[in-house]
Amino acid sequence: MVRIICIIIFIYGLNLSAEAELWKIEFTFGSSFVSCSDLSDEFPENNFQLIAAHRVNFLQSAIYRQMNKKLFFGLEAKLHLKTEYSLEDTEDNDQVQVEGFPLFSAGAGCQYRFFDLNKLKFYLILSCGYSFILNAKTSIYYSAYGFPVIIEPPEKKSAFYFKAGVQPVFKLSTKISALTAISLQTVFWKTRQQAVNLSAGIVFDL
Repeated sequence: MVRIICIIIFIYGLNLSAEAELWKIEFTFGSSFVSCSDLSDEFPENNFQLIAAHRVNFLQSAIYRQMNKKLFFGLEAKLHLKTEYSLEDTEDNDQVQVEGFPLFSAGAGCQYRFFDLNKLKFYLILSCGYSFILNAKTSIYYSAYGFPVIIEPPEKKSAFYFKAGVQPVFKLSTKISALTAISLQTVFWKTRQQAVNLSAGIVFDL
């Protein structure tokens, strides 16, 4: 259902006639605060099946075109930076620190300006797309109790994501603005992953 809504948004955006010819480019740095989740469906043969809540930093860029007075439509790309998190064995409380697989995400989205107070504007942001695992390799780690733990890449190398949030933008000059954003994101891996995203960056109006 979510994917159908995203396709409708995409088609609708392509057919809107612009009342103002404005493009904007965004560059942001942020963090995804990923909730704790059970990996028993993803790695049934592994004893370490509980992934602790952790943070993943990311760099994101996006380009948007104004479609009418309040609506923008565009594309986004995100690179997830190197991170580490803890896997737990719920039977004996053993833990192991592992490196996350490198991820790249790309998608389409829309921004709707619902509040405008001179230099300060607030946008509702919606986007969807796919996350891809890059250069995934099998790795061996050692747990706190000294046991070797083999982490293999999941069978599913890509997953659909959906994100919704709010983005305040403060105008610094006629062409440059500063932004912050908070959003909730769900990535539909075999084990569904949910996160809260916090980011800040700069916007260039073209």
